Amino acid sequence: MYSGKKKVWKKTLYYFVAAALTLNTVPEIIRPVSAKAAPNMKTISKIKTVKENARVSNLSAKLNGDTLQIVNGLDETDIKICEPQVLKVDYKPSGQSSSDTLVVDPNKIWNTGNIISSDLNSDPMVITTQKMTIKISKSDLTMSVYDSTGKQIVKQQSIASKSVSFTHNSGDRFYGINGYNFKEDSNKGMLRNGTESVYAGYQGHCGSPFVWSNDGYGLLVDSDGGSFTIGDTSLQYSGISKTDTDYYLMLGSPKEVISEESDVSGKAPMFPKWATGFTNTQWGWNNSLSGTGNDEDKLKSVLNTYRSKQIPIDNFCLDFEWKKWGQDNYGEFKWNTDNFPDAQNGQLKAYMDSKGLKMTGIMKPRILADSEQARYVTSKGWWLPGDSAASDYCSGKMMENVNFAISDVRKWWWNNIQDAFDKGIVGFWNDECDENVNFGNFGNMNMERAIYDGQRAYKNQRVWSLNRNYYAGAQRYCYGMWSGDISTGFDSMANQRERMLSAVNLGEAKWGMDTGGFNDGDPTPENYARWMEFSAFTPIFRVHGQDNRVRYPWAFGSTAEAAAKKAMQLRYTLIPYIYSYDRSASQSGLGLVRSLMMEYPNDSNAANDKEAWMFGDYMLVSPVVNQGQTSKSIYLPEGNWIDYTTGREYTGGQTINYAVDSTNWSDIPLFIKSGAIIPTQDFENYVGEKKITDVYVDAFPSDKATTFDYYDDDGTSYDYENGSYFDQKMTLQTSTDSKSVQFNIDKNTGSYTPDLKDYIVKMHVKGNGAVTANGQALTQYSSYDALKSASGEGYASGTDTYGNVVYIKVSSGDAKNINVSCNPLPVTITAAANPKGGTYYGPQTVSLTASKSDATIYYTLDGTTPTVNSTKYIAPITLNPSSSKQQLNFLAVDASGNQSQIYTEVYNVLKVGDGIKVHFKDPNGWSAPNIYYYDPAGKLTGPGWPGVKMNSDGNGWYSYTIQNWTSAKVLFDDGTNQIPGVNQPGIDVTGEEWYENGKLYQANPDISASASVKGGTYKNAQTVTLTASNSDATIYYTLDGTTPTVNSAKYTAPITINSTTTLKFIAVGSQGNQSDVYTEVYNINTVGNIITVHFKNPSGWGAPYVYYYTSSGQTGPGWPGVKMNSDGNGWYSYTINGLSSAKVLFNDKINQTPGRNQPGYDVTGEEWYENGTWYKSNPDVESIAKAALKINSKTVNYNVNSLCDAATINLLPPCLR
Repeated sequence: MYSGKKKVWKKTLYYFVAAALTLNTVPEIIRPVSAKAAPNMKTISKIKTVKENARVSNLSAKLNGDTLQIVNGLDETDIKICEPQVLKVDYKPSGQSSSDTLVVDPNKIWNTGNIISSDLNSDPMVITTQKMTIKISKSDLTMSVYDSTGKQIVKQQSIASKSVSFTHNSGDRFYGINGYNFKEDSNKGMLRNGTESVYAGYQGHCGSPFVWSNDGYGLLVDSDGGSFTIGDTSLQYSGISKTDTDYYLMLGSPKEVISEESDVSGKAPMFPKWATGFTNTQWGWNNSLSGTGNDEDKLKSVLNTYRSKQIPIDNFCLDFEWKKWGQDNYGEFKWNTDNFPDAQNGQLKAYMDSKGLKMTGIMKPRILADSEQARYVTSKGWWLPGDSAASDYCSGKMMENVNFAISDVRKWWWNNIQDAFDKGIVGFWNDECDENVNFGNFGNMNMERAIYDGQRAYKNQRVWSLNRNYYAGAQRYCYGMWSGDISTGFDSMANQRERMLSAVNLGEAKWGMDTGGFNDGDPTPENYARWMEFSAFTPIFRVHGQDNRVRYPWAFGSTAEAAAKKAMQLRYTLIPYIYSYDRSASQSGLGLVRSLMMEYPNDSNAANDKEAWMFGDYMLVSPVVNQGQTSKSIYLPEGNWIDYTTGREYTGGQTINYAVDSTNWSDIPLFIKSGAIIPTQDFENYVGEKKITDVYVDAFPSDKATTFDYYDDDGTSYDYENGSYFDQKMTLQTSTDSKSVQFNIDKNTGSYTPDLKDYIVKMHVKGNGAVTANGQALTQYSSYDALKSASGEGYASGTDTYGNVVYIKVSSGDAKNINVSCNPLPVTITAAANPKGGTYYGPQTVSLTASKSDATIYYTLDGTTPTVNSTKYIAPITLNPSSSKQQLNFLAVDASGNQSQIYTEVYNVLKVGDGIKVHFKDPNGWSAPNIYYYDPAGKLTGPGWPGVKMNSDGNGWYSYTIQNWTSAKVLFDDGTNQIPGVNQPGIDVTGEEWYENGKLYQANPDISASASVKGGTYKNAQTVTLTASNSDATIYYTLDGTTPTVNSAKYTAPITINSTTTLKFIAVGSQGNQSDVYTEVYNINTVGNIITVHFKNPSGWGAPYVYYYTSSGQTGPGWPGVKMNSDGNGWYSYTINGLSSAKVLFNDKINQTPGRNQPGYDVTGEEWYENGTWYKSNPDVESIAKAALKINSKTVNYNVNSLCDAATINLLPPCLR
């Protein structure tokens, strides 16, 4: 909730503190150039080169278990192998160190025996694990880290350094570090580059000294704040808060790195199971929709409406009104019995229990300044340092914050909350601890820690919390976060996507938002419906509105209510799936929502995609977030995907155009990944309403084995930590001949006994024989309903939304090996290149791989389409430096003849000395631009500000080549404007790149396309070839007059036009840059009922229009007519369909011919007009011009009455009479 007492200076102070922290982390000698920031357009200090890595002397090294101890004089550096893919470096200057911050889990104990070999006598020293190799130079303590394939991942300049400075591979993409507060511009999405500050932040912000790359590594620094600086090949962390430099380097896929980060910072305990359901938060009851009476009466009225409408809900979260806020005698912690008379006596809790509902309540970090509780805090010295009492916006009284960093404060806080907890407040919403900068990065964490530690010591009941920011380590305390006091509206809703995904990329798996918006009034019905659908696919499903405003589904009309109810009920059927991922988060750190860049790190299309995300392992969701949207472009990554609602199948690796319901708002674009295992249950109005005896398991086989861990427990206690749970691993696999599917269920682990009796597996194949379980044939039933009602195991066949299905019913708990005979499944083959296309210096070796072991790969390097007759891939391909880009096309074909799609990678391989060529599209209003460039490593010196003048290439493009550099940061300016802005870091560039409208491209984004045959009238069929200006472009076209998209027909061969046709086409580059839409209209064999007029535009005219009408009274378009098509060389043309003769006038809205009050020219067939004369063929062609036939009857004559009668004149528009 937004504090009305909050002053502007507090916000400003927060940002200045963050900025100062960032700048103070930069060595003083280079601070003017950055915090890798831009100059201020006036002056720039010259960078000095500092030799940090002096040759090491007096070095000794010894291996103690999994820790290498290096002593150099008074300094000590420990390298601990925590896991085979995780190492910790701790540099202690002069042997000094400080305690771990709250980033690091204090209870973590690492396994030993991770090192499989070591050599400390060699130089460099070498340590090897199963997952990595570490080499440390004795001469300068440079450390290089390699993965298990021998690829160098990162190199640290010196491990004996206060800052952390790595070099990495060019082209690595980075994620993590921070997110966005509730009002920040979030257009940059999830990618991180330049200098990025690390702090918990304000109102929905999240931060962590953690960054990870798509290239297979992550870095976590133990620090209370600081900053990362990311360059094309550099990664630095500055501003470490500790005496020693203490960090963890992790190798693996993004999901593995996220899991490894949680090994260091701690795992998130499970939420109670009811938290997978829906929460309604309410501030204020003075509204007509909440009923009458006191607050308790209104609460009951609202809850009864939820239940009567079969709209599911599990939790009602109460704002200020639940407590004696602003009152003496510890009012901040006590039930307000004026508002809720039956709360203190326990009757309200009993009522809520009978309805299957939980109550949670708001908490603030402050207490009444003039009160018994405040005097106690004063006596203990527990006030927040640097803070003072201020007027509270709700009570209007003076209140002050307490210091949760003190353990006794945390204990005191819980002791005072405990009675409210006993009377029914089972979870806490910690609000506004982020508003005071004196709380620092760990303030909200410590506030929640008070509740978590207190509740866990008091009762075996799971903790639930909401908090308004996040810093690494907070997840250990059952810490959910939400995105702050966001506004209503479609833009605000859409901007929540990157906020959620940024938090998830940091390892905060429990995220939610004020669905419907908090500030700025109420959402429209459409906005509310679409927002509820979005929120149903986030970890914490919750609504909230400002003072007295409601977010009940029935408050926004019947259409919105129906759409919201449908989404809510869908979520409740998915609870077995959702709850299993809460368990996953507690074990691996990977929760319910995963960003596409986390799941598909090598797919450049997913690199910053916020339109969709993975909901668990097997579902991709892309909610509608634009008003009135009728269709949506959705990128589906590699693999096969099935529309959850319709069953339509899609091949991945493409962007689809997905139609959405703009009338009833009833659809959620949701896709099932091939190989999916998705457990569901019957609908409940709240978690635990029914005994769930049947769980339905949808299984969609693929050619790869897939798994899912079905999980359950009592949902309320922490007994699962001691083995009281129910877990069965399920494995789905197709046989090698694709003629059967195996579905194996392992024997359950854990001691908990659920209500579950049977799994009903829905195997989405066409069965053609018996179904067996553990080798025994199952009984076949006549229908699905007969199978469900049977007392024992068995199977039945049928169809559903997805086509043919075999239903198999088996008892839960025991191991089951199920085999289903079926028709052969379609085979999907994928292939990939490593490295991907891009700019590289020096020869590149490209390896090709296929998803199936029996597949053969064929490729071409000349731009042609590969076939089985193309070059067979047998060894890595070497690409040498070239003056032109090299296009690699390839496909995979398995032993049965199944083919993959055709893949294309474009490589720009340069010589090391070729330098960097930068192209810049001058923005509107700029004068000729300059380019300023610098070396982020400080080793090379560029020009002084404002840089050097760029060369004009035409069409608004300018270019400049930075000789002999392989990477740089650049800024563009014209003496007044600059990009990036003042105090912003430069843009990373390598090779040859184009910059336009805030985005870098690997090829000219101003792509164009053309047709070999121009539109016109032809007597015979025409063969049309389409070409694009860029070799890496794909052309898409339509023949029905509709606008082409990437989902339209792909151009692969010349097109035959044999009837009147409108051809529209676009070219799309490899980076998604798109040309204009081109249109050619062909008229074939329609002589006699069309007219084509050509007009040579006079000097001084603008683009011409043609206005036409007939002497019989038929009129064409209104004045000034239709715009003519440019044919080049000053000629324009237009075809009039459906007429054999007409009268025409040409104009450019200012000039016209014939003149005013003159009749139009008579035309038939195809004719050309130039300088007052009509021709039957183009007069500009010399051979035709000599034989030009002048049509005297069409010579301009100004005697109107001699040429036409009044009736003809009346057909002219008024402006021409």
